[in-house]
Amino acid sequence: MPFAWGGAGGLTVSRLTFDTDLVVPAGLKITTDHLGETTPSHGIVFDNKALLDHLGETTPSHGIVFDNTAGPVPGTYLGTTIYSSGSGNHTTGANTHKVRVTCIGSGGPGGWGNVAGSACGGGGGGGGAAVKTLTVNPSTAYAYVVGAAGSQGASGSPGTQPSNGTNTTFVVGGTTVLGGAGTHGTGQDAAGYAAGGAGGAASGGDFNFPGTAGEYAGLWGSVKLGGSGGSAGIGGGGVGFDASAAGTAGQAPGGGGAGAIGTNLGGAGTAGLIIVEEFV
Repeated sequence: MPFAWGGAGGLTVSRLTFDTDLVVPAGLKITTDHLGETTPSHGIVFDNKALLDHLGETTPSHGIVFDNTAGPVPGTYLGTTIYSSGSGNHTTGANTHKVRVTCIGSGGPGGWGNVAGSACGGGGGGGGAAVKTLTVNPSTAYAYVVGAAGSQGASGSPGTQPSNGTNTTFVVGGTTVLGGAGTHGTGQDAAGYAAGGAGGAASGGDFNFPGTAGEYAGLWGSVKLGGSGGSAGIGGGGVGFDASAAGTAGQAPGGGGAGAIGTNLGGAGTAGLIIVEEFV
């Protein structure tokens, strides 16, 4: 027999017999003493056990077929997008209602030795990292910027200082998730030391992790030591040397470059990163 119920409230029936399968649309709740269960299962109350799994079952069981058109279960993981450079808009999927965004700032380049006659350079600071879970709308564009690494400068006697990189951001409404850029290391001062760059800031996240500062460099007698670069939320800093050499580059994403010795260039800082995980 055909059977449909579209009214408000509930319907109590002591016994129903169907000559065809009963199709239960999404959102309809059925209560039955058919088997004796009292704990609801998938929005349907049975009396001892659920007759079947409504998420993908296609074969009728006990004459009841569940409609699986309600869509994915809230909280279901949908996929991940990674941006390693550039800027633009991230468009969410058709079923996306939550995103978890990780923003990591760029790392600063290491200082180098012969700025204004100095002999060694401090390490560049690591980029900051922020992680935030946000409510979003499906099929909607949200602006992002991946922080670019700064310039290593130019060698010479003296040459030009390295430059800082840029911040990494992801914006949803009034919330900006920010992984700040680490700053570059400096050249050695008259006292024989070179400061490392500051670690990048982090803000707007549920969890905010500032980048680690680059290490100091110095001249101790005949020993010259370039400072190691600072670590980011994920990427590590380049390692300083105690001999005349260029600084090693930081590890991606967001690691600061190591300071150099002599007229060699400091190690390159690395670009930032954005990770966008989507959920129903």
